Amino acid sequence: MSLPFEPRLKTLLKTQSPHRGVREVLEWATLPPGKLFRPKLVEALGLDAKIEHKENLIHLGLALEIHHAYSLVHDDMPCMDNDDLRRGKAATHKQFGEWRALLAGDVLLAMSYAELENIESSHASQIRKIFHWATGPKGLILGQWIDLGLEGVNSPATLLRMHELKTARLMQVAALCTAALSQKLTYTSTKAALRLGSQIGLVFQLLDDLDDLTAAEISAHEQEVNPFLLAPEVMTTRLDKLITGLTAALATHPHTKAFLVSFLRQSALGILSQKEMIRKRLPGVSEKLQALLTSGVFV
Repeated sequence: MSLPFEPRLKTLLKTQSPHRGVREVLEWATLPPGKLFRPKLVEALGLDAKIEHKENLIHLGLALEIHHAYSLVHDDMPCMDNDDLRRGKAATHKQFGEWRALLAGDVLLAMSYAELENIESSHASQIRKIFHWATGPKGLILGQWIDLGLEGVNSPATLLRMHELKTARLMQVAALCTAALSQKLTYTSTKAALRLGSQIGLVFQLLDDLDDLTAAEISAHEQEVNPFLLAPEVMTTRLDKLITGLTAALATHPHTKAFLVSFLRQSALGILSQKEMIRKRLPGVSEKLQALLTSGVFV
């Protein structure tokens, strides 16, 4: 039975402020919670690690989901990506105005850290340190800085680094913290968790970048930063290596493999359904990409 992330998230949001207006913006920014990829990844990793204290997994998953929601609220604002839509409805700043969106994002940021305080484990302090490392100026924030500063435009390596910081860091939190909840992190287990989280995050992000290229129109910002438009051969080769590495790593993580195969297959099928658009935009690598999307973790 799946862990009750969504009902717990709804309950948590209702308790955050005595002000009805604040709660309304928080709920708009966070609900419905999309596919809950990060919490469900925590759950799958927790099953593989045989973690019995499910409440810890719920708190960790909620912290990741709430932090992700905060980052989206701020990303969508005019000073950043300037997007009008999010998850099929108006972005928070379009619905409520910029200052309310900014403050709601701040609340969600604080909530994500507060949720970690509910974890009951001898490694709780270590988990908080991992979370801070991954989301601060050595992680997600640095990735956003590189993205908005267009520092990766002329460097495929920097583009991948940006994606590792912006997207894969939260996957690394899931892998590292579930390992910490199940055992004391050793050098070997830390290295393996970091690698697994990075592989998951980068495959996830590169699929998202490909999916963006199936749209009828591409935003100016997407044209500036989409790695497949900037370096199609390099990114296709990198995706090939990531799929190979992730497939091998998941051999010892059956629950995580089942979750990812289900999730990533849907992403791949969506991209393949628009293969003519991919062929139009990436003519030199479209056939290899199609072969990759029918292999490894997608089958």
